[in-house]
Amino acid sequence: MTVVPEAAASRGVDWTLLGRQVGGLVRLELRRLLMTRRAVILGLAASVPVVIVLLVGSIPIGGQTVLERFGNRVVYETIFETVFLGAILFFGCLYVFFNLFRGEILERSLHYLLLVPLRRELVVTAKYVAAVAAVALLFMASTVFSYALIYLPVGVSGAIEDLTAGPGGAHLIAYLGVTLLACIGYGSLFMLIGMLFRNPIIPAGVLYVWEMLHFLLPPALKKLSVIHYLKGLLPVPLSDGPFAVVVEPPPVAVSVLGLLAFTVVVLAANALIIRRLEIRYTED
Repeated sequence: MTVVPEAAASRGVDWTLLGRQVGGLVRLELRRLLMTRRAVILGLAASVPVVIVLLVGSIPIGGQTVLERFGNRVVYETIFETVFLGAILFFGCLYVFFNLFRGEILERSLHYLLLVPLRRELVVTAKYVAAVAAVALLFMASTVFSYALIYLPVGVSGAIEDLTAGPGGAHLIAYLGVTLLACIGYGSLFMLIGMLFRNPIIPAGVLYVWEMLHFLLPPALKKLSVIHYLKGLLPVPLSDGPFAVVVEPPPVAVSVLGLLAFTVVVLAANALIIRRLEIRYTED
């Protein structure tokens, strides 16, 4: 089956109608993401950092918990950087965003979306916004809950004092920002991979190796990795080891604006592909 491109839009634009159409598509996609087994799988993945922090904060080793022995900030930064950012966020975004369009093709339902009286670029935008909202909601909630657990050794009063009068509040905001930007950046990239590839294993594997070994890359190539900019926003710097190529982390503004600009470019590529897309289900 082939889906022909949509008819040319009329000269006059009803912005109210357009907003309702885009909003309706966003709500539809949110229901698909948050009220199906995908939400269960994402929820289980998002709970992993919470469980890890709970374990290191409650199991005594030599009379002290890991949080007490090594410091709650260093321990949380290590867990966030290696487990959450290095695995959970990456593969969680892969699972959701790769299937935004590829899953619709496999289910033979994409033509319904492409036949609605809505520009395909707006279809891409609506599905992407809904996916970012759903994934960010789950993973930012995980960040808040896991971060709250680092205060187990000091109790509620110590947590409130650090969050309000100490650096704890600023650190939490930084972690939430990194989580959101990771969903935005990786999400656009994985949606593009879903447009271009039927199977994500090889492209996602190559990208994962590139991201995880970015610390070995020369300075010019580091700038081509998403995680380079994300790690520059983390509040507690950690060493990448003796073999790392050390460079100065980019300024906050450069990291944020660079990731957003990257996302816009990738979304434009997604929109260009979907605008020219012809679906032949027999080939998929």
